[in-house]
Amino acid sequence: MRPELKNFKWFVYGLKERDFDYTLELIREIMEDRKVHLQKQLDEVVVYGPEGKPIDKKSPDAADAYDDLIYYHHIGNEYLWHFGLWRLQGIFEGILKEMFFRDKTLAGIFKKLQTVEDQGFKINGADKQELLDWASLRNALSHAPPEAYRPLALNEKDIKDYIRLVKRILGSLQNQIDAKN
Repeated sequence: MRPELKNFKWFVYGLKERDFDYTLELIREIMEDRKVHLQKQLDEVVVYGPEGKPIDKKSPDAADAYDDLIYYHHIGNEYLWHFGLWRLQGIFEGILKEMFFRDKTLAGIFKKLQTVEDQGFKINGADKQELLDWASLRNALSHAPPEAYRPLALNEKDIKDYIRLVKRILGSLQNQIDAKN
């Protein structure tokens, strides 16, 4: 590994809540670009029949080829949501670190939440449990990911729900910090 990749001190401005929205927008932009690419593939694909000759694009035999392109495109998009969840949780944990334990390296979200609570801050019990459920999913996707063509059906609504949750938790924690000051 190159030495510069071992330096984890990459913050210039620090993580902010807007990084959640930026990540969501980035995923959407990538999906839009992929949609343009898919349309180009659909327009240019040549389907060959059993005799090895090109067949009409409107024939039922050609439909399978188009369906395959669309199906694999959809699978790729589902993986983008997986990657989004992975980054969003990292952003959340990074913001917690900056807010509550800047000089410590803690492993795992449970330990990080416990450290926040040990400092006298409260996290709504239902929100904490939901966050831990999301963390379990993210960990499963990280350490034992689904088969290549069978991703978990995460979607934009799921990711938006996650973003609302972490923003709600961070907002509550910031209000508690402000009240202490």
